[in-house]
Amino acid sequence: MPKAKKRRNSDETEAPSKRAANCGPNEHEAAPRNEEDGVVDKREPVYLYKDPDVSTQKTSGLYKPPTFEELQNLKEAEMLFQSNLLKLQVTELLAEIRPKKKPSIDAFLCLLRSVLLSTRPTDPVNLCDAMTSLPRHIQYPLRLNNSPGLKGKFHFVPPQTVKVIGSYLLQSLAKPELNVDVSIEIPQECLQAKDHLNYRYFHKRALYLCHIAAVLKKEKELLTSLKFSYMNSNPLLPIIVLTPILNGKVSKYTVQLYPFIADEMFKVTKLAPDRNNIRDTSAGDGQENPPTPYYNNTLLQDMDSYQRHLHDIFSASQECAAFADAVMLFKVWLRQRGFYKGYGCFNGFLISMLLVYLLHHRKVHKLMTSYHILRITLEHLASNDWTVKGNTLATHDKVPLEKFHAAFEVVFVGSSGYHNLCGDMSSTTYHRVQHEARAALRLLEKESTESFEALFMTKMPFVQCFDAICHIAPVSILAASDDASQQDRAVPAAVRKLCGIAGKGLGGRVANLSIKLQPCKQWLVSKAPPDPNDDPLTLGMLLTDRAFTELELGPPADSTEVSHSQKR
Repeated sequence: MPKAKKRRNSDETEAPSKRAANCGPNEHEAAPRNEEDGVVDKREPVYLYKDPDVSTQKTSGLYKPPTFEELQNLKEAEMLFQSNLLKLQVTELLAEIRPKKKPSIDAFLCLLRSVLLSTRPTDPVNLCDAMTSLPRHIQYPLRLNNSPGLKGKFHFVPPQTVKVIGSYLLQSLAKPELNVDVSIEIPQECLQAKDHLNYRYFHKRALYLCHIAAVLKKEKELLTSLKFSYMNSNPLLPIIVLTPILNGKVSKYTVQLYPFIADEMFKVTKLAPDRNNIRDTSAGDGQENPPTPYYNNTLLQDMDSYQRHLHDIFSASQECAAFADAVMLFKVWLRQRGFYKGYGCFNGFLISMLLVYLLHHRKVHKLMTSYHILRITLEHLASNDWTVKGNTLATHDKVPLEKFHAAFEVVFVGSSGYHNLCGDMSSTTYHRVQHEARAALRLLEKESTESFEALFMTKMPFVQCFDAICHIAPVSILAASDDASQQDRAVPAAVRKLCGIAGKGLGGRVANLSIKLQPCKQWLVSKAPPDPNDDPLTLGMLLTDRAFTELELGPPADSTEVSHSQKR
């Protein structure tokens, strides 16, 4: 018995090093000693770091279970992305192009608003006299030569509202172009009921901008440059572009001022695509004036309230967390391919409205990632031809889509039901967007590490996207038109006619035919606006395998497909 008792004592007093081998890396058991030695006589774990709380150790250890967000990210990387590398590249790109929030630009916008709202009104004068008596060192920004029946009066009144709109407010601004859009509401006191006729509104709009420019030209401590430009190169819609001074330095931001009018200023039914609003005084008795769809749509662009569009986009961004990131990715994709600027361009606003449309029709889910939204939108562009069947955001077809297709080449109707958001876009531009969308989808389907670089990092100049290039300079040789209803868009009309003839003549020899979009020009407010007819025209042709066939058989001579020109 004494011998067995001795063995038990030996088990209880085995070496500490042997017992420590059974403990974790962060703890060991203390041997039982007297409390006089300052050690607690209990076999409790002793942690080597500072916090001895056991509950904390269980939740913040190295082997903590993944959170729901981490599991969701892992699942998305497995299902949506070809590899984890592509997901990391997209995440890094978004972080790189997202600008940092600067309080200085917000302070400048508040100061700009107070300056514009505190301007002094002027006395009413005849519209023709107002165009010849502009403020000092301000040039008229329109190049309309013969506006028929120009009547009415004009007087300047401070803006009704001055609000920030666009990407800056929605946090979808993408580097390197940091443009802050500001809307200026022209008060109804400056306009008259029949100003929608014969370019009167556009003349008053330009005069209103001239007075705004004269006010801002005096604020030399606030800005370093003050210029005019055309909104998406539309010669009827001048805007003001200014560069502010922030903290004594020239800012990287530019502020663009967009005038607009209230929705109820003119009856929208008079601005339908089949209505005429340019009265030709030279027309004979009994001769009807032709419809002016492009003129009407340009006026509706200022009436189709920016606030309505802002509300639609903001509601969509609140419903879908990745909305802004998806718009930023699309901006990069469009800029690299030259679609983002020019007359009839495919810009960030149009992409935002397209995402609103897809969200309303449940084609984009609110829990989707930005990459998933990008793929869904590319699939929609690749498979839907807006030149044949357009989209509409209107809940009721106030104007049938057939009337829009009869007047415009590309149709995407806004929520008002009257304004075509793609009114200036040509069918060749949209078909090129479709071609690039299909190419992007083929890249995404490949399990290649070069897909990301080809989509977002590689710039694609226009001349490298086509097999044959044709230059026409100057464009004025195509724009000879005495029609008063076409003087604001003589060049686009001639270009579309040229593309139609070339496409019909080349037939199956070309897979894609497109016109290079010219970037928007800017000029000082003290200078005359540049002539758009001086720009060269670049026509690109993507050839097929049949491009160099020596003989192309046509239809029989007695066929109904033979055109009148062939019969002659």
